[in-house]
Amino acid sequence: MLQTTVNEVGQALKVQHCALRIAESEGQNALTYSYFRAGTRTDPAEEAELVGDLDAYTARLAGRNSMNILDGRHDADPRLTTIRPLAAVPLIYHERFLGVLLVRSNDATRVWQENEVLLLRTVADQVAVAVNHARLFGQIQQQALWLPLAHPTAYALTRKEVQGYQVSPFGRQDYSKVSLK
Repeated sequence: MLQTTVNEVGQALKVQHCALRIAESEGQNALTYSYFRAGTRTDPAEEAELVGDLDAYTARLAGRNSMNILDGRHDADPRLTTIRPLAAVPLIYHERFLGVLLVRSNDATRVWQENEVLLLRTVADQVAVAVNHARLFGQIQQQALWLPLAHPTAYALTRKEVQGYQVSPFGRQDYSKVSLK
């Protein structure tokens, strides 16, 4: 789902790169998803630069609830690659930093439009909710493994005449409390 999100945002905004970094959390490594416009992924230096930007903006935006927008310049020479317009949006859920959504353009004259910024903020909010729900689901699955141990007694359907029979989750049969009517 996250790779699809990155691909669709990158294509919708017609950017050179779109990337998503989910920050480390409770023993889980950081996750990175990236989109490279067709024909731009051939250079390993581009990938390294994108990862470097993700690292920098993850550190810069952690604990903040503000976007970082860098517009191009109208008077810039479009052939220059030193100017990289970008937008970095933090993923925040209940005041907790979860990661960064980053888009970069290779058009030195690009200025981010209000509707593009709104799209990025909306996508970042939705991704933050999805990431939080996925983490909660993982926690519930872990807790569910221990539930039978926390409550180790299960009851089995038996005939009305049999009383006191209990099934142990450990496979032991204890008939000491069984009685017949």
